[in-house]
Amino acid sequence: MGVKSELRPLTQPVYRYELEKDSAELLDGALFVFVQGTDPEVWLLLEARKPVEQTASRWHFAVARMNSIEINVEHNGRQIWHRDIMPFKEVSAHKAAYTSFRFDMP
Repeated sequence: MGVKSELRPLTQPVYRYELEKDSAELLDGALFVFVQGTDPEVWLLLEARKPVEQTASRWHFAVARMNSIEINVEHNGRQIWHRDIMPFKEVSAHKAAYTSFRFDMP
């Protein structure tokens, strides 16, 4: 308890979007992974979107845990995502997000 570790981001995305030519809103997107050693701990989905009715594009993100430990995600020194330790009872029930994470590709 109380040990803080910084995860290492892999430099290349695990998956990069193949955008449809008529995709007006979605500009780009990729799935990245943060690891400890070679073990994936946190997935980061990044998307650049420009809603049709707006002039500026914006970055959007989603995070998924792959571990039951406490996880804090920071950007520019500010916490943007947090998950508490997942009790073993929840981990072993296989109902929590990290034990049932699934990524479907066409």
